[in-house]
Amino acid sequence: METEFARPVSTEHRHDLPVADGGTRSATEPPASSCLAHLFVAFLSRDGRLPGPHADPTVVRSRSPDPDPRFTMTIDRIMSRDVVTVAPDAALIDIRKRLQEGGFNHMLVVEDGALCGVISDRDVLKAISPFLDTYSEKHRDVKTLSRPASEIMQGDPITVAPGTPVEEASQTLLDNRVSSLPVVEGGDLIGIVTGKDMLEYYVSEGA
Repeated sequence: METEFARPVSTEHRHDLPVADGGTRSATEPPASSCLAHLFVAFLSRDGRLPGPHADPTVVRSRSPDPDPRFTMTIDRIMSRDVVTVAPDAALIDIRKRLQEGGFNHMLVVEDGALCGVISDRDVLKAISPFLDTYSEKHRDVKTLSRPASEIMQGDPITVAPGTPVEEASQTLLDNRVSSLPVVEGGDLIGIVTGKDMLEYYVSEGA
């Protein structure tokens, strides 16, 4: 299927376009489904503005009413309970292999039953020498694969409780610029929720 690109619209001959509700939309306005990523961050923002360095402080969106607490979706409904853990002394070469073979993007570092860090696929990429598996590879590049999990993990991970509302957890994820949140209850690790889990939830809600 070929991708269609929008043609530039002359300001001298601008026409209004009909929309589904019977009204019209200016030809220069972007369609409602223009960018899923922007919809995601806008939906998660509590003050109605796009968070992050690209936010436009002049663009303010209305905030929907607070949901009925009886029907608030909580993290335990969307989190993954199949938590993949690794010891602090696990080698990077083994971590990379498990991530590749398992098809997931995060691993939790646990020692004596206690959560002590999080490793993402991005952390692994940053820790591996860019010259690995190239003609310029040297011994020091291969040596990076022996680095332990304790050296590349994100320590003191931010956690959430299973009863945390999805909206609150989403804001926590955005505010701290992390891609996942371990779920802890009574000191026990019971799951993990990622930005992808939250995005899938919001997309399903808007479908």
